[in-house]
Amino acid sequence: MTRFEFIHIGHGKCLSTMLQRRWAESDRYNYCHGLAAGNMLSDAFLAGSRDPSRHPVRFALNDQNPNVLSYECFTFFGCAPDVPTHRRHMTLDRQAFIASALAPFSDRVLLVLRDPKDWIRSCHAQYVKYGGALSLQGYFDAFRVPLLDNLRLDRILQIWRERGFAPVALAMEAYTSDPRSFWADYERQTGLPEPGEIAEDDAADNRTDHDKLEPRALANGAIEMLIRLMERNELYQLSPQHRKELEVFSTINKSFQTWTVRRAFEAMDTEDLRAFCNHINFVPSSDFLQLELDDAARDLLTESYVEPLSGFAAFEPHLDGYRASLAGAQ
Repeated sequence: MTRFEFIHIGHGKCLSTMLQRRWAESDRYNYCHGLAAGNMLSDAFLAGSRDPSRHPVRFALNDQNPNVLSYECFTFFGCAPDVPTHRRHMTLDRQAFIASALAPFSDRVLLVLRDPKDWIRSCHAQYVKYGGALSLQGYFDAFRVPLLDNLRLDRILQIWRERGFAPVALAMEAYTSDPRSFWADYERQTGLPEPGEIAEDDAADNRTDHDKLEPRALANGAIEMLIRLMERNELYQLSPQHRKELEVFSTINKSFQTWTVRRAFEAMDTEDLRAFCNHINFVPSSDFLQLELDDAARDLLTESYVEPLSGFAAFEPHLDGYRASLAGAQ
């Protein structure tokens, strides 16, 4: 059976978009995106299934080039409002279900990882991009369980190893400081060539402009308030005709809240942002992007995330920085 050379399982917010573009546009690889299979398996698990064999997945593999499968949400889960609160504790059990389903297709997984505090910051930025209004601290407090479960590297490694996968781990910081060093580690650990170069594409750039986050969150909060007030309007309680109108508006409001605001802020240049901030009388707060981890969270991340990375040579230059970051937690 032809299998994948490895399955890239994440982590989310760790170069996934860049890697997927490199593999997809390379003539050195047969690349498969795991979105359809991952979402199907996730939906099955969340619907109550606990038998992965009842949900077979299929991929278009070939024997001409190395086969690579990638989807960061094989691991990444629960850190946004689209996952209901009562499911946010399912991160690791869901992951085990997916790992069992993928076990016949490879014996290696690739993880790209980063400073855990920076990862939480990046998750918060994505949350704001998709309509969230909480500060970084407020976001961590509200999503504490899934955020920490996503960083239980000890459990993540155990899940995949128990299902026959050997983990390969690379440091995101190696890429941001020296891409050549990152790709050298990639080639050394996977035994596969670096994918070919790709053209720059601003539309595919998934980096965050942090200067826009707080005014964006304020806009999101104002829109959320207006939507809730609209839904409380007595018309929708008293008139069947207007209740149908509310159903239509709910779909429009969700799209506006998620995409119209996101695309507007993506299009803003410096002058546009200044004009918007003046229009809403925006005054930056001193603590919107501050994060203070309590001792329990700090100890958990040190023991369950940083220490397991000591077994991977690629992280030797970074571990002291991770520990210092957690100790400061600002």
